[in-house]
Amino acid sequence: MTIDVGDKVPNFSATTDGVWQEKKNYGKTYMGIVRSTFLIDEKGKIAAVWRNLRVKGHVEKVLEEAQKL
Repeated sequence: MTIDVGDKVPNFSATTDGVWQEKKNYGKTYMGIVRSTFLIDEKGKIAAVWRNLRVKGHVEKVLEEAQKL
């Protein structure tokens, strides 16, 4: 797993890949990073995406998909 990949994944951008979005909290609207996971295959392609995820059970879902690669 990688956090804040920046330039480590070719052609990845927080704005174009949809993780920079409008968020709302306590009645305020602002722009921010939406918690997301991208599973990258051995060729550097995005194999699966999880957005607005919850921690409970997330690791198991990602491992299940990773084992399919």
